[in-house]
Amino acid sequence: MTTYLTEDWVAALVPLAADLPQRPGLDLTVNYEIAASPQGKVRYHEVWQSGQLVAAAIGKSKEATCEVRFKYSDALPVVQGTVDPDVSYMQGRFKIDGDYHTWVYGFRPLLDSDEYLDYRNAVTAATTFE
Repeated sequence: MTTYLTEDWVAALVPLAADLPQRPGLDLTVNYEIAASPQGKVRYHEVWQSGQLVAAAIGKSKEATCEVRFKYSDALPVVQGTVDPDVSYMQGRFKIDGDYHTWVYGFRPLLDSDEYLDYRNAVTAATTFE
């Protein structure tokens, strides 16, 4: 198990996503910023190509098309799957800068899929939350 938001946790995301199906046209590089975590402010990014997570690393990507910013307390329930990201977004619990349309709407077929649910469950099962 890895601790949420550590370098090992971010590195584990890509292998855990290996079974996600291709979704042509679903390409996005996302910078995440999680404030007020036990590690302080943590930044990491994910690179999605054709609906598959192909890279994830600590730090910001200069090629990011959007940035998602959470407080740690608001990120936890979304990552753990106890709060729908749409509900959290509509409640103002996180902000999206840049290409929010693709993140909010373009990812919908992926986020609603059984394969993504399996991925999210695998991430939660492999994660220790502080």
